[in-house]
Amino acid sequence: MKATLRYTISDPVRHEFDFIGASNLVQNALNNALHHAAAQFTVDKATRQDIAGFKEKLMNRVQQLVLAYGLSIEFDPRSCDVIAIPPRQVKAAFDAVLEAENDKRKTINTAQGEANTTRTKAQAEADSVRNAGRADATRIVQSAQADAEYFLARLPEFQRNPQLFRDRRLTETMATVLANAQEKYFLVERTDGTPRELRVLLNREPLKPSAPKQP
Repeated sequence: MKATLRYTISDPVRHEFDFIGASNLVQNALNNALHHAAAQFTVDKATRQDIAGFKEKLMNRVQQLVLAYGLSIEFDPRSCDVIAIPPRQVKAAFDAVLEAENDKRKTINTAQGEANTTRTKAQAEADSVRNAGRADATRIVQSAQADAEYFLARLPEFQRNPQLFRDRRLTETMATVLANAQEKYFLVERTDGTPRELRVLLNREPLKPSAPKQP
């Protein structure tokens, strides 16, 4: 691991005259903190899985040592860098692991994105089906109620004269059915009740005269 500490001197006089090689003391504090933090983390966590936790532990240790030594410096942990540098002998394997983890992360993110898309689409379709079902149910109930109210309102009229009621309903229905008919033919019932015979003559269309052949 490589750490870079950026700091400012809060008391220049004390920092310059009370210490011999103050910058070396800061470097020693940083090295001590590196060893202290490294002892509490595995290589995987320190270099890949929990770099933020490793940096926090490192900076806390540096802060403790700076206060203990009275080095008269101030620093912001957020401006300090911690970089994982694998040994040269295992750098290829280290890079391969990083690449595999990046591929894994991309695959997981892609799968989660597709799962969210599928879930959202399925939820939208389910909501659409439910809403359509509720709308159909409401429409059917309202139509049934309207029909019931209509028949109840016509019931006294039917009871007074059933035949007249049927004739009127037939006339109204025929007017609706034949509204767009071009030709209408009415067959009046005979007084003796005998049926009428309806014949439809289907003739061939007249042949068109052929033109005389030219000599």
